Amino acid sequence: MNAALIEAVGVGDVIEVYTAHPPDLTWNGMPVSGDAGLELGLIQNFDLPWNIRGAGR
Repeated sequence: MNAALIEAVGVGDVIEVYTAHPPDLTWNGMPVSGDAGLELGLIQNFDLPWNIRGAGR
């Protein structure tokens, strides 16, 4: 992924970056991180070659 981004920027391509910051919440009196929960869901559902914890591994 890093190499692909460096190559794209090197030839003048525009890279768009999107972010998400879901709100933290409380469940049964326990704090729950919205960011960590979203990250885990993405890791578990997408088979990304650079992520050793991706889906199906």
